[in-house]
Amino acid sequence: NSRTNFSDSVRFHSVLSIDGDTIYIGAFEGLLYALQKNGKEKWHFKTEGNILDSTPAIASDGTLYVGTMMNDREHGVLYAISKDGRKIFSVDVPGMIESCELRNSP
Repeated sequence: NSRTNFSDSVRFHSVLSIDGDTIYIGAFEGLLYALQKNGKEKWHFKTEGNILDSTPAIASDGTLYVGTMMNDREHGVLYAISKDGRKIFSVDVPGMIESCELRNSP
């Protein structure tokens, strides 16, 4: 019933993504949050690594894509997450993922 209260240790570096009544934001500590517009948490998803500057991208079917940077800064993980907070897939990638952009393919 109340808003989500984040501790002072939670650091947000990504930009908000909004889809209908849900706000998505990634925290440096590797948590992706889904919040209602009133600030109440719907769910959160724990990733491997840190969500640095990777703004969650939202596909037309509601799938979220977010990337992480591992502590070694030499690789990251790209996640596809359902709109109810379940992992669809993840894939290791070389380098860190600093943003996700969805484009229509021809």
